[in-house]
Amino acid sequence: MAKNIVVDQGMVVHWSDQHSCLCSKDLSIYRFDYQSKQLKFLCQLPAKDQSLKGQFKYRLARSALVQLLRPSAGIGHLLQLANGDILVVFDRVYLCQNLPQGYQVKVLPSADFGRFATPLRGGLAVHEQSQLVYFGEYLNGHSRDIRIIRVDPQAGTTTCCWQFSRAEIKHVHAIHYDRYRNRLWVLTGDTDQESAFYYSDDEFQTLHKFAGGSQQWRAIALLIYPDAIEWGMDAGQDAAADCINKIYRYHFATAEVTEQAIVGNPVYAAVAQADGAAVMATSFEPKRLQATIPCAELWYRSATGPWHSIAKFEYEKRQRSGVSLYGMVYLPRGELPANQIMATPVNSQTDDYCAMLLQGPFTNN
Repeated sequence: MAKNIVVDQGMVVHWSDQHSCLCSKDLSIYRFDYQSKQLKFLCQLPAKDQSLKGQFKYRLARSALVQLLRPSAGIGHLLQLANGDILVVFDRVYLCQNLPQGYQVKVLPSADFGRFATPLRGGLAVHEQSQLVYFGEYLNGHSRDIRIIRVDPQAGTTTCCWQFSRAEIKHVHAIHYDRYRNRLWVLTGDTDQESAFYYSDDEFQTLHKFAGGSQQWRAIALLIYPDAIEWGMDAGQDAAADCINKIYRYHFATAEVTEQAIVGNPVYAAVAQADGAAVMATSFEPKRLQATIPCAELWYRSATGPWHSIAKFEYEKRQRSGVSLYGMVYLPRGELPANQIMATPVNSQTDDYCAMLLQGPFTNN
C-alpha cells in the first residue's frame, strides 16, 4: 500500500533525480534527500530593490505573519544543471552557483531584446550536451508573436532564438529535451490549428513541425523513450464537452499513435521513474464542459503495466496570491526514484500547497 509523508507546508516541488528533489518555499530553495528524508536549505533569492525601503518591504513579505495572512505562490520555475548549479526564472533570471562554501545567488543581466513572458510551470528544459536552458513564452489574451528564449548560464546571457507568429500559435506550453535523439521538443496550443509538436535537432537553428491540427496534439507533459513518446492531452475548459482527455503514445518505428488511457481532465505534468515506471498529473478546471470528476489526480503505470489512478485530491479553491483557480498536482521535472513520487497538490481540500512524498507500491484505487 502507498504511504504519504508531508515534507513541508507551503512548499513546491520542482526538479528531481534519483537521490534528491529541489523544492521551494516562498523565495527559498531547499533540497529533500530521498534516503534520509531530510530537508536542507540551499539559498534564497535576493530583493530586487536593494534600497532601504526595498529591503524593508522584502523582509516584511518574507515574515511568517504575512505568509500566513497572504501566502504567495513563490518561485515558479527552476531546474538543476549538470554542475550542480540551479537556474531560476522568476521576476528575473537567477543562477544559484554551487560553490564549496555553499550556494551563491547571481542575477543574470537583462535580455537585450526587452522583457519576456515567463513559461508555463514545468516549461524549462536544459539541453544535456550544451547545458543551455530553453523556454517558450506563455501568454493569454494577446496579439503579439511568441518567442523561444535561450539562457546561457555560463555566459550569463538571455537571447531570443526563435519566434512564432501569432497566426501560428497562441503560446508555448513546454519544451522537453530528448536525450535519445538529442532533440528539443516544443509543445504549443491552444486551438486545433495552434496545437502541435515541433522539434529542433540543432538548438533552434531550424525548427520542424512534427504533427498537430487537433486537440490530440494539445499537450504540456511529455514522456520520452528510445522508441516512443507519450503524452496526455491538455483539452481544458475551452474544449468541447465531448473532447475527453486521453493519454497517447507515438511509436517511431511505425509512425503510429495509440490510445493508452482515458483520464478525463487535462494532463498538466508527467515524470519518469528510474525503474521505467511513470507518473502523470491531471488538473481540474471548474468551468470545463466535459463531464469529469471535480478533483486533480495522479496517474501511474509500471514499466509494463497500464495507466491507472493512484491518488485523488478533491477540489477547493484556496486564497493564495499568484496561483490559478484550477485544482492541480505539481510534479517535478527530471526523474523520480522507483516507487517514490514527490508532488504538491494545489487548490485541494487536503494537503494544499504541501510538498508530499508518496511511497509505493502503487496499485489501483
